[in-house]
Formats: sequence, structure tokens, C-alpha cells
Amino acid sequence: MQFHKHPRDELVHDKNMPYDAILQKLPAIDFAFAYGSGVFGQDGYSDHEQKEAIRGVNDQLLQPGGSTPSANMQLKRPPMLDLVVAVRNPIEWHRENLERNWKDYSILRYLGAERLGQIQEDYGAALYYNTALPVPGHPNRVMKYGIISTHALRRDLVDWQWMYAAGRMQKPVKILKAYEALAEAQRMNLRSAVRAALLLLPESFSDFDLFTMIAGLSYRGDFRMTFGENPRKVKNIVTSNLPHFHELYSPVLATFSSLTAAAADKGRFSQDLSPRVRASHLRQLPMALRQFLVPRKLRDVMSSERSTKIVHSREEEDKALRDAWEQLSGKKTSKMVKLAIHKVVARSSLTQGFKGVFTAGVWKALVYSLHKMNKYRIGMGKSNPTNKM
Repeated sequence: MQFHKHPRDELVHDKNMPYDAILQKLPAIDFAFAYGSGVFGQDGYSDHEQKEAIRGVNDQLLQPGGSTPSANMQLKRPPMLDLVVAVRNPIEWHRENLERNWKDYSILRYLGAERLGQIQEDYGAALYYNTALPVPGHPNRVMKYGIISTHALRRDLVDWQWMYAAGRMQKPVKILKAYEALAEAQRMNLRSAVRAALLLLPESFSDFDLFTMIAGLSYRGDFRMTFGENPRKVKNIVTSNLPHFHELYSPVLATFSSLTAAAADKGRFSQDLSPRVRASHLRQLPMALRQFLVPRKLRDVMSSERSTKIVHSREEEDKALRDAWEQLSGKKTSKMVKLAIHKVVARSSLTQGFKGVFTAGVWKALVYSLHKMNKYRIGMGKSNPTNKM
């Protein structure tokens, strides 16, 4: 699979978005992608409801305290455009960006580039977002861009250290600038997403089940799903983007010998649930998950294993390790994996969300939260059709 085999330009929601102009206004970057409902549509709302969910928010963000635009203008606002850029040296990048785009930053800009770089790297999910900015050439549309170091992005893709940027790249995204040095890390991220999903799925399942499980991984433990996001968000993403998921994951799924496509029923799969295969999936999960799986169970098993016999060779040690993982691959495997993912996501989403209040500024954070709550209200109405609003 080549790294750029994400959904191509013709699949993107807005073909006329000036991505080049957005990147040209920023200092040099290694890699960039756009994601979310501003790029790919989401099912679950009528056109009117999607417009209603974002009604007036862009104007409030762009003109805090300003006059309220006409209802007709409010209803035409598209969703915010979300981008992430990877840079080699965050401090130097912020220093140059402060010179170029001083007004993109909240009041934290007065702290200077070095402190901004430290806030980016040391808190939350190693991302620093500048939020609710006008899109070049589209003054009535807003965007936000997150800055992450290339090193931190690679770490998240491989180890799921925060499962934040990695979680977004487990779903269809638009690559704005490719970077071959991250290609293998992204392949590992996609394979890890499939492994985790398989550990949570039954023996037989549909492609929709698989992609819904994958799309939902990075939302497990996310505090926003409790009160600030549409509760049907994950299914809405997959329903609208099933072809995009197939394009992204088909080359990856072809490498899993334990996965079989049902010949008689297109779109259905069956998987090998033997302890050996499930142990292999567990053993190859990203490090951040294994850290929650290993200490309680595996180390005890390994200690017991080594206390009863002397390990004479690397082969025997590997076999002891495989045997230990197989003992963990029983009925509680799914529960263990769910809990591990929940812990990783809960920690990073909460701290990143708290950091966002300061990097965005209190006013923008408040309006953005109200926007999310409005989408949550609409989603709850969809989930409970008997509740008429």
C-alpha cells in the first residue's frame, strides 16, 4: 500500500477548498492532512439539520460580540475545516509562525515561541491548535490547524501514545502534503487498528461492523462523547464514507491470513478466534495498549513460567512469551482491550481538551463547545425519535 492511498481529491467533500493557500501561509512543514466533517460528509442529519447544528457559530467565532448576521446567511455556513501539520522543530516553527500569523494565536502568543513549543510538546496529546480562523479566500468559512512534531506523530502512529492524531488517521483523511518517512508508521497504525477491532469483534461480521469498530476506537474514553458529541457520530462517519474506508483498508485487510471474506455474501468476513491467533493480535498491539495489558497479567504469568523452568535459549523464551499471551487470549480479551484503549484515550482527550481552552482562547472555546452541544442535542433527538423538539 502506498502512503498516499487515502481517499483522493475527487472524493473530498469540497473540491474548491484552497488547501495550497492554507499551507503557503504557514512556515515549512513535513506533512499535513485534513480530516473531519469539513472534508468528508457525515450521515444522520438532513441538510437542514446539518446547517442548523452550525447555525451562526462561524460568525460568532469570527466576530465575537459583533452583530448577528441574517438567518439566511447563518444557514449557509459549512462545517469547520480541520487540519494537522507535522513539523520538525516546534519552537522554531512557532517562532516563524508568530511573525507570519500573529493573530492566529490566543493570548498565549505573548509567552513566546519557546513556551508555545513546550506547551505543545509537554501537555495533552502533543498537539497545539490555532482555532476558528478564516480560510484564505473563503472569509465566511472557518478552520483550525493543529501543530505536532514529526517525531511525536510517528510515535503516536506506532505506539498509540496518545491515540489522538493516530485516531484521526485511522479514518479517511485528505493528505495535503505526503511525507514518505511516515509511510511505514501509518501502515503500522492501520494494521494496529484492524488488530484491535478484530479482538473486539465476533467470529462473523460485516464490513460495516468492522469499520464502525475501527472508527470508534479513538472515541472510547473520549470525554466529549459523554456530553459534547453526537452519540451517533461513529456510525454516521462510516455510513457516509464506506467506500473511503474500503479504499483505505482493503490493502491492509489483504495481509491478514486469519481473516476470510465470505464468498457467498459480499461484505461479510469471518475470523480465526483460536488462542494462537488472538495471542498474536495481542502481542502486536501498540506499546501504549500493551503497557496496560502486560503489568497485571503477563508479567505474573511470565514470572510463573520462568520460576518453574530454566529458559535455555531465545527460542524457549519466545515460546514462553507466546504461551503467556495465549493464556491472556481467553474470554476476557475483549474487555481487557476495551479498558486499555479507554485509558489511553481518556487521558489524552481530557488533557488535550483542557489545553484547548487556553490555546483557542476562552471565547472561542466557549462558542465551539456550544456548537458541539447543539450537535449533541440533534443527535440525541435522532437516537430518541419519540422526543419531539
